[in-house]
Amino acid sequence: MGKTIKQVPAARIASELGVSRDTAIRMIQRGELEGEQTLTRWWATRESVDRVRIELEAEREAEAV
Repeated sequence: MGKTIKQVPAARIASELGVSRDTAIRMIQRGELEGEQTLTRWWATRESVDRVRIELEAEREAEAV
């Protein structure tokens, strides 16, 4: 049986990462998030969103020090 890939829409990505929807889409286009466009919607994998969220949190904590 294949592994189900959970996809997250761009608006939710933006909310979770604290960025704009346009920035979330650019992150997918640049390959920072693993995802794709289907018709008019942009999606990224849950795994890649979680990875980037952890990276961004670490960067923000480092800047706060």
